[in-house]
Order: sequence, then structure tokens, then C-alpha cells
Amino acid sequence: MIKRVLSIALSLVFILSICSTIASASVKDTAIDNSYISESKLSIDPNELSSEITDSLTDTAHPYILYSEDEIPELREKIKSGNSKKAFDRLMQTAEGYMNKVISVSFGSNGIVGRQLQAFVVNLSMASMLTDDDKYAKKAITLAISAAEQGNIEVYNDINGALCIADFGHAYALAYDCLYGYMTDEERTTIKNEIIEIGTWIYENSDPDDSDSWGADVDRRKAWNWNAVTHGALGLISLSLGDRANWLSLSIKRAASYFDCAVDDTGAGMEGLHYLGYGMNSFTPFDHAIYRLSGVEIMDDYPEMQKMPAWSMLYMTLPQGNAQAAIGQGSSMGNFQGAYYIINRYSLAEELWGFENTYGITGDNVLRADYEGDGWCCPSIILYEDQSLTPSAPTAENHPLYMEFDKGFVSARDSWEKDASMVTFTCGVGYAGCWNHPDDNSFTFSAKGDRFVIDLGAGRLESSEHNVVLIDGVGMTYVGGPTMRAGVLEEYKVLDNGNLYVRGNNITSYPKEINNSIRHLVYGDGETPFVLIYDYFRKDAQMHDYSINFYTDPNATVEISDNERYATITGANSGEKCYVIPMANDFVFLETGADSGANCLTTTATLDVLAQATLFIMAEPDGSMPDYDYNIEGKNCTVTITRTHNGEKITETYVFGIDRFVSFETDEILAVDPPVGGDNETSESETVTENETETTTTETETTSTSAEETTDTESETNETTVETTTETEIPTVTEPNSETEETATSESSTTLETSSTEDTSSAKETTPKSKDSGGCGAFASVSILPIIAIAATSATVIGKKKKH
Repeated sequence: MIKRVLSIALSLVFILSICSTIASASVKDTAIDNSYISESKLSIDPNELSSEITDSLTDTAHPYILYSEDEIPELREKIKSGNSKKAFDRLMQTAEGYMNKVISVSFGSNGIVGRQLQAFVVNLSMASMLTDDDKYAKKAITLAISAAEQGNIEVYNDINGALCIADFGHAYALAYDCLYGYMTDEERTTIKNEIIEIGTWIYENSDPDDSDSWGADVDRRKAWNWNAVTHGALGLISLSLGDRANWLSLSIKRAASYFDCAVDDTGAGMEGLHYLGYGMNSFTPFDHAIYRLSGVEIMDDYPEMQKMPAWSMLYMTLPQGNAQAAIGQGSSMGNFQGAYYIINRYSLAEELWGFENTYGITGDNVLRADYEGDGWCCPSIILYEDQSLTPSAPTAENHPLYMEFDKGFVSARDSWEKDASMVTFTCGVGYAGCWNHPDDNSFTFSAKGDRFVIDLGAGRLESSEHNVVLIDGVGMTYVGGPTMRAGVLEEYKVLDNGNLYVRGNNITSYPKEINNSIRHLVYGDGETPFVLIYDYFRKDAQMHDYSINFYTDPNATVEISDNERYATITGANSGEKCYVIPMANDFVFLETGADSGANCLTTTATLDVLAQATLFIMAEPDGSMPDYDYNIEGKNCTVTITRTHNGEKITETYVFGIDRFVSFETDEILAVDPPVGGDNETSESETVTENETETTTTETETTSTSAEETTDTESETNETTVETTTETEIPTVTEPNSETEETATSESSTTLETSSTEDTSSAKETTPKSKDSGGCGAFASVSILPIIAIAATSATVIGKKKKH
């Protein structure tokens, strides 16, 4: 009988795995396949639009890309108030500083030199336009001519490939347009020849059939910043010349493809803050110019891009403002042109509040925009600001405090105030060839004006530089971004008590011989906010050195307790304390210095299975450490926390295991797919033993779910409702797909008839009695059949509802 049940279960797993792979396919998930090409949502004909625009342009009508002669009086009026005044004040300081600048363009020059020329040209030309003083324009011409005389395609290509070629094309195109009236005929010819050479090269080298090219017609390349930088520059060049309809048409198509693919459907940037800002640095002025010249707004067809400012300026910005969560390749969005344009174009008042909070320009503060590698930022404020739009503090109704983004990213906070706590978690899809760090299941935690768990940000291309698990010193198999083996955000759920629960499975991110890697995370807000994580990691049946890194602010003070059972992080700004408490019996607590750019707390142990909970909890309002306890029994780790919330003491209890997550205060059970395959499979005798312990199966009934239903009910499938004598839902099984290296998530409903006696037995088993002397690595055999999770009924808690 048991063999028959096993056979049926394995067959079901295989069928459901295949069905799930098909059902869960989406644009973002399948986009790592070179053959995937999404259909264009562009509502206009690029060829017709480009012909209409070029027919309307004449070489003597300059300037017309960023502004026209008729708009100059309006721009001069704008700089008397609002953000435009702050931007103008900074712009004039910058322009004065540029008066002594020189530019060097040669083999081996700095890779950002083209963007420096953009900054020189646009800041100086606008300074002359706004003040009617031509000295700034003359300086800009001198710098542009000098660069053109020193550089050529070969030199630009040697500096930084197509990016540098395009950066210079962008600069020369705007120089030709904005400085046209200040230049001599000879100077115009010099610049025009340069942009023709660059435009020809970009157009001829944009290859839609080469999947490795920045011109490739596949989604993973459309999302790439190289697509935006090259084709944005080509668009500006075609507009400046006014007679290249074919170049302009290609640029319009590629702008549309970037707006579609560079962010997910919820507005989160696929390449992170920095590279999204860099890409929009080119496509924003191009898109704006198309709108000015034709009345056609390309971005209208891409509502996902319209959501980008909320992601970048609200959900990525730390509560205290002036900084963003440094996740992935880019610690901040240095070039904010795209976000600011969208905010004003679509009248996003709460995102405008977020912009001002992010860049510290509230009150009388002046905009910070000094890094020349970000191109031109201050001029964009003057050009794009809608002065009828006023900032409005975000509300939870319009912008939920807890937010899940399609790419597998979560941002959560307890308010929009500066003293709020904030957590981010990442585990999900990405594009191969775009910037993706080996950081699946990594998280950050900020509270009360300080950062307590951080990501190291740009340039950190090894798993050891992120808050993740390492096995024998080795992390995930991909580095930086050239390859992508993304994990899966398996569960996102607001618990009945208002706390957030998420779970990431990043087994696909590690070498293929890894059998299981899951991280659970619970975030609780209030006066004593906390983050509780539980890591379950198993490579095989052998003993291994497991370690978990937790990076914190380099300016914070870190101390490990005398008994080495917890650590204290003291915030650099507030002096508030966050306690870091590993909940395991066998581990070594290490602290490393700031040579990595941050302090690092590491727990390490030699085990066959890593199963460790770690609590990050702020001090109580009176400065004391919150009460906590934990027990380890068999496969389960139970954590109990007593803390302050809404002025009251509340107690919360959570149970983590390889097959379940239980929130005792709500009796919620979230089923977790048990490990399958490889060394996780057990013998028949092991299976019999565990099945007899858990429950006796008398009848099995299977109900299949269609792909459409699976998609619509994805967030609800892992909920389990337990009654004493009725049906119990069994968690489904997930198997890695060796061909796609993505985890297939099966969703089905299987019911078992059980007796009240069996329910009581299981309930007792999930209630820990004492700490396990065997350590976190001491686990009972794992059954290949799903384990039925029954909530304990003995826990007494005070749960507080919170609106998110």
C-alpha cells in the first residue's frame, strides 16, 4: 500500500511540476530566454510619426529639442520659484565651476567622460539661455569642440564601447541644438560631422538578430541600459539633424521596448536604481522632445513605467530620507531625470513628496547634483517641473505600507514618517545580461533613523558580500549579472495580526547539487519593530561549514555579548539599539571590521543541515532588551517574542520548519513545499516511520487546478484551514526544472480524511517541549510525502490588527 501511495505521489509531483511551469510563465519569468520577444504595445506607427516630425524640422529652427525660443520667457519665469529656483541656484553654481574645466578624450580616458560632456554642455548652455549671458555658452562650445577634435569612434569605443560612443553622441546632439545660435558656421560643421559619424555607427551596429547585441530584439536586451543609452542618443541625434527619419523611427521603437521591459508590471527597475536612472538619462529627453514636437507621449502606452517613481522614490527611499536602499548594482538613482519627468507629466503628488524626500530638497535645502557622471539633472527640473503640482505626503490608501513587486522584491514599513522602520527583501526573476547580484533571499532593515542591516550595493558581485547563506565559503553560482539563475518569492502574506510574512526559495541560485535553500522572514512594526528570519539550507547528507553574513552600517557600533549569544548594533545617528539574536544551539558569532565597506556579523557552524532562526529586534522604548525565547524540536524552531506595540505589551509566537510556517496568534499555517530529489529522498522505511508519526492516511482525493485558476489564486494557495475532524490541505511539491534552472511551483488541492485523534497528535508534535541538545542540524528523516501541518491550540497571544 505504501509503495502504491509513493508511486502516485511521485507521478503527481511530476505532472504538477510540468503544469506549473507552463501556468507560471510570464513576460518577466521567460524573458531570460533569448527567443522571447514580447509584442509591442505602442499605439502609434513609428515610421509615420518619424516622417511627420522630420518633415516639420529645419536646420535653422534650433533650439527645439529641449526648448524653443518661444519658451525661453516662460523658463526664465519658472526659475523664480519652486524646485526650479533651487535647481537654477545649483545650476549657476555648477556653471561657474565649469568655467575653468578642460576635457581630455583619449585612449584610456575615464569611462564617464561622455556624460561629463553632457553635463558641461547642458548646464552651461542653459545658464546662458536663462541669464542672457553668452559666456557660459562660449565655454560649452570650447569644451565640445575640444572633445570632438580629440575623439573619434575608435577612441570612444576604446574608452567604454557603445556606451561611450552614445554618451558623446547625446552630448554633441544637444550641443548642436542648444548652442546652434552661439556657434560659428565652422563650429557647427565640426559638431555636425561628429554626430553624423556617431549616428551612422549606432544605426548600423544596432543588430536585432544578434542576441548578445544591445540592439537585439529580445526582452532581456530591451531592458538593458545599453539599449536606452545607444538608441536614446540616436534619437537625439536624428532630431538634431532633422533629416534622418529612419534613425528616428528605430529610436522610437527602441524607446517603447525599453519602457516596456526595463521595469516590471509594478514599476520596479529590472537593473536596479542606478542603471535605470542611467538608461532614462537618454530616453527621457528624447521622449519629452517627441511629445513637444508632435503631441505624442510614448510613455502613455506603458503604465508600468508610470509606476516607476513610486518604486524608486517611495519604496526604495529610507524613511529618514536623503538615501535609498542600496540593493543590487547601484546604491541610489543618481540621475533622476526619468522619475522627475514622469512625476510631473502624470501629476503624481505623493511621488513628488518622495522625490523631495529622497534628494533632500525639502524646506530651503538646495538640490544636490554634483556628480558629472550623472549627466544633467538640475536642468531637467527646470524643463520638466509642473509648478501647479504640489507635493503631498503619501497615504497608506494610495501607497500601501507593504508592497510586493513582480520582480520578486518586497518593501515594507510601518508608516511614511521619518522615524518609521523599513524592511526590504529580494528573491525573484531577472534578466540574464542585466545587472543582477547573487543576493536572492537577501534583506535590509532600517528603523528610527538608522540602518541596521544593509546591502553593500554597487560593485559587490559575490554572495559573500550580501546577507545570504554560504556553504563551505561558497555562495550562489552567478556573479554580477552576465548570467542569471533567479530564485522565487514563494509567499507574500499579511498575517491576521498585521505582520508581514515572506518566503524565498533560491535553490536555483546555488550550484545544482544543493538540495534545499529557503529563507522565511517575518516583519513586525510598532514601537519595537523586528525582523525574524529562518534559514533552512541543505546540500546533501554530509557535514558542511555553513555561515550567514549580516552587514550593517560602517558607522554603527557593533558589540558581541560576553556570552556570545547575541550582538548589539548601536545606530550612528540615533543611538538606538538593535539586538541580533541567532536562535540555534550550535554556532560561532563573528564580527569583522569595516574593510568591506561595512561591519559584518557572521554566524557559522558545521552541520549536516543549517536550520537557524535569527532575530533582529529594536530595544524597547525604555531601552531594555525585549523578552524572547526559542525552542528547537526535531524539524521545528519555535520563537516567542514579547514587545511593545501601540503602547501595549504583546506576545507573538512563530514556528518554522522545512514544511510549514505557523503563526500561533492567528493559527495560520502556511504550507511550504518539502524538499524533493537527490539526498532529500528517503527510503521506504523512513517514510513509513514518519508517516505513522504524523497521521494515518485512509483515503486520498485529488483535485486539479487549471492554469488560469492557478494564476488568479496564487496568493491564496498555501493557506490551510484546520478543523478537528475534517479535511486538511497538503502542501504541494516543487521540483527544480533542470532545463530552465527555474523552480516550478505546483499548485493543487489534495485532501485527506483524518480523525480527531490524529489531529491532536499532530498538534502536540508542533508544540516544542524543550531545547534540542542536538543542535539545529539534528533533524529527523524527511518524508517525500507532504507533512500535514496542524496548528497548536495552547498558545496565548495578543494580536494587534494594523492597516497596511
